Amino acid sequence: PLKGFFVRLYGGLNEASKENAEDTQNLAIFTGYKNEKFSIGAEYNAIYNASNKEDADQSGYSIYASAHLSKVVDLYARYDDLYSKDNGNISKDESAAIVGAQIKLGKYVKIAPNVRMTVPKADGSDNVYSAYINCYFGF
Repeated sequence: PLKGFFVRLYGGLNEASKENAEDTQNLAIFTGYKNEKFSIGAEYNAIYNASNKEDADQSGYSIYASAHLSKVVDLYARYDDLYSKDNGNISKDESAAIVGAQIKLGKYVKIAPNVRMTVPKADGSDNVYSAYINCYFGF
């Protein structure tokens, strides 16, 4: 109904290859909007019976945004939240955020400095802070 608006749905079934193991199901839903100045999006993912274990359900969501500031600079941000049913995989459950910029240095060269924060959900786990510079060289 709106130019630049889109929705994507995905579902999958992975049959268990071992006896007494559960089939794994996947579900993903994404919606977003994009125009020449900015883009935003949100996504939800779920996996049921992860690793073919009954009730080992995991899910998470992501929120994305980017802004086109000029011909050479874009800003972007992303937030993720991953969690498991009844804290069944608490050692891998976490929230994460990334904020950065992409700078076009030439026709085939881009750099993207960014900072990242990861917040584990397990008790006693420390937050992790990182800084990166991603480089793209292409034709």
